[in-house]
Amino acid sequence: MRVLHIAAAAVLAAGPAWAGQPAPLTIDDAVREALGSNVALVAGRASVGPLRERPAQARFLPPPMVEAQIWRWPVTTLNPAKVDMYMFMGQQSLPARGARAAEAAMAEREAELADTGVAVRERDTVEAVTRAYVDLLVTRRARTVFDETLTALRQLSDVSLARYRTTTGGSQDVLKTVLEISRLHQDLIDLDEATRTAEVRLATLLGRDPGSPVGALTEPPPIPAPVDARALAALAEQRAPELQRAAAGTHAAEASLTIAQLARRPEYVVRGGYMLMPGEAGALTASFGVSWPQAPWSRGRLDARERERAAAVEAARAETAEVRQQIHAAVHEAVTAYEAAVKRAALVTTTLIPQARQVVDTSRVGYSAGQVDFLTVIDGQRMQLAAELDAIYAGGGVLIAAAALERAVGIRLSDPAAVAALVAGREQ
Repeated sequence: MRVLHIAAAAVLAAGPAWAGQPAPLTIDDAVREALGSNVALVAGRASVGPLRERPAQARFLPPPMVEAQIWRWPVTTLNPAKVDMYMFMGQQSLPARGARAAEAAMAEREAELADTGVAVRERDTVEAVTRAYVDLLVTRRARTVFDETLTALRQLSDVSLARYRTTTGGSQDVLKTVLEISRLHQDLIDLDEATRTAEVRLATLLGRDPGSPVGALTEPPPIPAPVDARALAALAEQRAPELQRAAAGTHAAEASLTIAQLARRPEYVVRGGYMLMPGEAGALTASFGVSWPQAPWSRGRLDARERERAAAVEAARAETAEVRQQIHAAVHEAVTAYEAAVKRAALVTTTLIPQARQVVDTSRVGYSAGQVDFLTVIDGQRMQLAAELDAIYAGGGVLIAAAALERAVGIRLSDPAAVAALVAGREQ
C-alpha cells in the first residue's frame, strides 16, 4: 500500500519554483497556521470565554435587597421630618440546598459543550485547509504539464513548418498545430482561474489577506501502510470531538435534570429591619419566609418538568450512541475511499502514462518519416496530456481521500509517532 501511495503521489512531487518564499509551506505548517489564525476559529474560541465565567457566578448568593419605608406621612406637608415612623429593611434570598452547586455544574457543562463545538470546527478547518492545499498543489502541477505540452506543440509546429517549406507537408498541418495551441490557451484560462481560487481559499483559511500570494508548496507525507479500519475506528472514538460534544450534551442534560429535582427543595427568605419613631425608642423587626414547592397545586408542574428533563437525558444518550456509530461508519467509508483512490492513482501512473508517452513518441517518429498523418500526432499529444492530467488529479484524489480519513479519525495519520502514542495510550 505504501508503494502504491508513493507511486501515485510522485506525480505531484515536481512543481515550479515559486519566487519570494525560500522555505516552502508544508501541510503541517499550514494546519498550525490555520489553527492559530483562522478568523472563524478565533471568533469561536472568543465566544467560549464568557461561558467560562458563569460557573463562578452561580456559586455566590444573589444580592440582598435593602429598602426604606416612611409610614404615616401627613398629606398636609411635604417635609419628611414631620413623619411619625421610618422603616429600614434588609432582605436576603437563600436558594435551596445544593441549588448553587447544581447551577454551577450546569454552567460548566454549557462551557464544555461550547468547547467541544470549537473542537469540531477545528477539525473541519483542518480538512478544509488540506483540501485547499491539495487543490492549489494540483492546479499548479497541471499548469506545469500544460506548459510542457505547449512547448512540445511549438516544437511540433516547427517540424510541420519545416516540412511545409520543403513541400513534404501541407499547410493544414501548420494550421492544426496553431489551433491546438489556441485550444490549450483557452483551457489555461480556466486552469489559472482555478489556481487563483484555490490560492484565495487557502489564504483565507490560514487567516491571511485573501489577496496575498501563497508561496511554494510541498508534497504531503503519505499515510503509512497497512491501513486497519477497525484500529482507526477505535482511535476515532477516542479522539472524535463529535463524540465528546455528544457526551457534553448528555452531561448538560443530566445537570438540567438535577436542577429540576432540586426545585422540590424549599427556598428561604430572611428579612430584618429597624423601625425608627422620632421621639420614641426604636424597634427591631425580623421575618422569615420559606417556599412550599410540594403544594398540591404546584407538584404537577414539578413532576412534568422532571419528566421533560429525564426524557432529554435519554435523548442525549441515544444521540451519543448514534454519533458513535456514525464515527465508525465514517472511518470505514473513508478507508475504503482512500484505498480505491490509491489504486486508481497507481493504475494511471504505471499504465496509462507510459502507454500515452509511447504513442506520442511512435507517432512523432512516424510523422517525421512520412508514415503517419499529422492528426495522429495531435491525437497522441492530446492522449498524453489527458493521461498526465489524470495522473495529477488521481494523485490529488489520494491526498483528498487521506485528508477525509484523517478528518474521520481525528489525527495526522502521516505522523507514525503520534499514531503509535495514541495506540499505546488506548491499550493501557
